[in-house]
Amino acid sequence: MEKWKKVEGFDNYEVSDHGRVRSLTHYYRRKHRVDGSECFIPYQGKTLKTTPIDNPKTGKPLFARVTLRKNGKIFQKRVHCLVLESFCGLCPQGMKGCHNDGNPLNNNLVNLRWDSPLSKISETDVIEIFKQVHNGIHHSILADKFNVSVSAILAIKYKRNWKRVVCGKS
Repeated sequence: MEKWKKVEGFDNYEVSDHGRVRSLTHYYRRKHRVDGSECFIPYQGKTLKTTPIDNPKTGKPLFARVTLRKNGKIFQKRVHCLVLESFCGLCPQGMKGCHNDGNPLNNNLVNLRWDSPLSKISETDVIEIFKQVHNGIHHSILADKFNVSVSAILAIKYKRNWKRVVCGKS
């Protein structure tokens, strides 16, 4: 059975453990067009459409996004982050929302976790990156090849992350 929880900081929205987001039936304040007096307009809640955001280089989806409104302002939120924040708590420092199956459009809670940005790559990949970056292969080429950020490549190059692997220690 699908479970729904409030979206933190957005009282008129809920997110489900199946990765769906909905607005709740509520009233919003608006000025009357003729006399300027304030009135309350009813808004019928509904399930929101998500928009896949594609990687401009590869055309593959990076994540699904949804538009939320609060106090007349528009907020673009990543669906997987809303699911994780609502059901697992705020993102721990240095972590990000990751999809277990690698499909960025599968936002079911059972498919999501908070994890290190470098968790996408294996120790074998790290050793290969370390060798190639020191053989002069450009950071952006390696980032594209291993589907990680340039900053992740630099962290391996300068031994800020994966030090145990690149220094040959167990």
